Amino acid sequence: MMMDSGSVWKKACALAFVMDFGGGLIGLAVPMLAVHLKAPPSLLGVIGAAVPLGYMLFCFLAQPLTDRWGRQKSMVIGSAAVTVLNAVLTFVAMKGIVWALGVLGFFVGASLAFFWPPTQATAGTGVPAHRLLTALLAYNLSWNSGRMLGTGLAGQLFEWHPSLPFLIATCASLCVTLLALRLRLPFPVLKASDSIGSANDPLALRLALSAQLGNFVRSFAFFETIVLFPALGKQWGWTEAEVSKLLSWMFVGQIAAFFAALLLLRSAGWRWVIGVKLSVGLITASVGVLTHRWALTVALLSLGVAMGLTTVVSLYLSITTQGQSVKGSARHEAGVGGGGVFGPMLGGFALEHASSQVAFLLPALLTAALLLCWDLPLLSQQAKGEWQTAK
Repeated sequence: MMMDSGSVWKKACALAFVMDFGGGLIGLAVPMLAVHLKAPPSLLGVIGAAVPLGYMLFCFLAQPLTDRWGRQKSMVIGSAAVTVLNAVLTFVAMKGIVWALGVLGFFVGASLAFFWPPTQATAGTGVPAHRLLTALLAYNLSWNSGRMLGTGLAGQLFEWHPSLPFLIATCASLCVTLLALRLRLPFPVLKASDSIGSANDPLALRLALSAQLGNFVRSFAFFETIVLFPALGKQWGWTEAEVSKLLSWMFVGQIAAFFAALLLLRSAGWRWVIGVKLSVGLITASVGVLTHRWALTVALLSLGVAMGLTTVVSLYLSITTQGQSVKGSARHEAGVGGGGVFGPMLGGFALEHASSQVAFLLPALLTAALLLCWDLPLLSQQAKGEWQTAK
């Protein structure tokens, strides 16, 4: 039976919640297991980068296949592969095989690249342009709530038994596969609002790419924080459950940002794109110099707000400039993967050979480089074009 297109985005929200609940469990349990097995920070960074590396590469490689197969088939294949790999990770956690965490993590990321871009694109299906932000609020709340719940529970479950977070994540991804099998998606039709432009507007595409680069910075900071905090917590004498609860404040901040975006974001222009990018870089730098729990709570809450706004801006511009393809969603998700690769790897290297202050300064340096090499030159070109038109 064909599903009403107006309800499809709600199904996408349900899938996103369950899948990212499992993702939250795996995302924190993997570095916790690596620390438990006495992996040094540099190896911890490599292991933490494995999932995003596979995800980044296959976001580009899988996009033509997703367009050819259709969104529903791609979502089923991706979630089924994740289920199998999570089951293998459960066995790895029982045996304590540290090198397998990186290898299996890469294939988990590759499998997720078949799931997340079509799921994200489906969140805009059947939604009028003037209600797109509302639909994206529901979608962002769904995956973020799932990720927050998974991250918050991972530490306690790990203390009970290191394999338990992986086992529950296996059950979650299996549920997603069964739900995705029941989806029947209509042909997607989505028109961008006049304030943003279309898929053929070069200015709109450049603005969207700048927002996607901001999402890269957000992902860099996010994965660096998730992967490195178990090692820092161990240095400070914290338990896995305490680290898990502290990191959950990032997700609380993101939830607040999603609601704020609905009220504040009327058009996603250069001020928003640059402003959220700067906020992520600067707040992450402050995380590196703090050690008191209450100060870290405030910093991570604020960082979550900045990350949430960055996500909304990038996601909104990606969907409204991609037409009927999933190309914009794939670029948005590739930014997630790319930041997730370089954040843990470079952060882990800096933590082992320098300090936490240097490690968490990296997103601010990345932001400055992107502003100088991409945003400011584009703004200068746009200003010159407008001045010449006015003449």
